[in-house]
Amino acid sequence: MPRRTNAAPVTIGIDPGKKTFHLIGLDARGGIVLREKVAPDRVVARLSNMAPCLIGIEAGMGTHYVTRELLAIGHDVRQVPPVYAKPFPAPAYRHSRPPECPPVPIQRFQFFRFKIAVSTAI
Repeated sequence: MPRRTNAAPVTIGIDPGKKTFHLIGLDARGGIVLREKVAPDRVVARLSNMAPCLIGIEAGMGTHYVTRELLAIGHDVRQVPPVYAKPFPAPAYRHSRPPECPPVPIQRFQFFRFKIAVSTAI
């Protein structure tokens, strides 16, 4: 169920799934102001009309393209290694809701450099 308020998110976490991406947006105080389930091809369209903000996304096969597109529209995107995203799994009975965790980890974690289009071409 989408959850929207009038406050603009300062930080957005994207939880990539097989068929949908979950967006969780936090305001400056850390409260959840956005919770939405979006198809992978609609993520960029959904975030294009928002003010530029910090976005954390788990690095994976389909996320490099989304990262490049979000960087092109002005967001600060950081890819988190899957090893660091693993400690925040949702309990088995709540598969429809992503975990309530910080979308972008604290500074001691290392981030992936996103792949440019040339390096992903075969």
